[in-house]
Amino acid sequence: MQMREQVIAMMESIERLVETDPDGRVFVRLGLVVTLYFPRGHTLEKREAVLECFRDYLDLCGEHLRWWVIEGRRFSPVAKLINRDLAPYLLSPKIDQDPERTWGIFWHGGEHMDDASDYRISAFGQSKFESDLDQDLSFLSATFPLVWLPERREELLRLALLWCERLQPLHGYGGAGIVDAASDGLATIYQKRVYALAKRHPGLEVDYPLDHALWTQKGIKGGNWITVLADVFVAHLGGVDALRSGLGQPFKIYEYRGGVMIVAGENPEIGDRNRNLDTPLYRRLARVLRPIRVVFHPGVHDWEGGFDKEEFESWLARFDD
Repeated sequence: MQMREQVIAMMESIERLVETDPDGRVFVRLGLVVTLYFPRGHTLEKREAVLECFRDYLDLCGEHLRWWVIEGRRFSPVAKLINRDLAPYLLSPKIDQDPERTWGIFWHGGEHMDDASDYRISAFGQSKFESDLDQDLSFLSATFPLVWLPERREELLRLALLWCERLQPLHGYGGAGIVDAASDGLATIYQKRVYALAKRHPGLEVDYPLDHALWTQKGIKGGNWITVLADVFVAHLGGVDALRSGLGQPFKIYEYRGGVMIVAGENPEIGDRNRNLDTPLYRRLARVLRPIRVVFHPGVHDWEGGFDKEEFESWLARFDD
């Protein structure tokens, strides 16, 4: 079997990891997760950029989306929408007029409104008040089916780079990740399973952007198959040439106005501690990024067997030698 066929077989195998509760609701699955954190999410410029990214996602995945919600309300069926234009909401002058107003969107393709889905896009914008006071970050996060790799690899990388150019993120990442239920209630019940998957497969991203955005203003959460760094972090690491030298092959570095996007090899590393399968590229990346990675981070979803503070900080350092 050729290497390309082996990769496709691996992606199809891990994509079959779909777990349901007794009612048939999907509470966890895997997907290709891309998350970008950017400042000043309340500004019209950033909201326009998010709107363009959302439209890109609709072009690629719109036919698979079944549920939508804004500002944490109850999910509604996409099928009942007259149109999918978010411009009246994202570009609303009310956001400019109220310094304490945040905004948020969440769309997904699960059969049930609570389901975990590998077709999913969410974004959140901090208010002007929080942006000015604590420099809190906003985020855009999108999920795609892992089976799209490697056949649509270059298309996805071009899309990620385009979003970086638009949003000018402070940092971000993308790779194989754990996707939990869209419903917080359902997700909470099965946090032990998410924790177990993350402990076994170090290459899987554990992603709770709403939490991470509060604790990564001064440093990055970490690296993955895709790692996005603004110029300020690149400079801290010695510049683009130092990054290239430190990482070597097969890493690729794509420069854009405002930062770089690092890609660790042809496809994501998953790893498996039960089978002694390592993540060598991610370990090399972690050594280079260590000076800019956050050390302190509170627990995430730790009330039902998830990550408490000590466990999550250990997870952040999982690739350290």
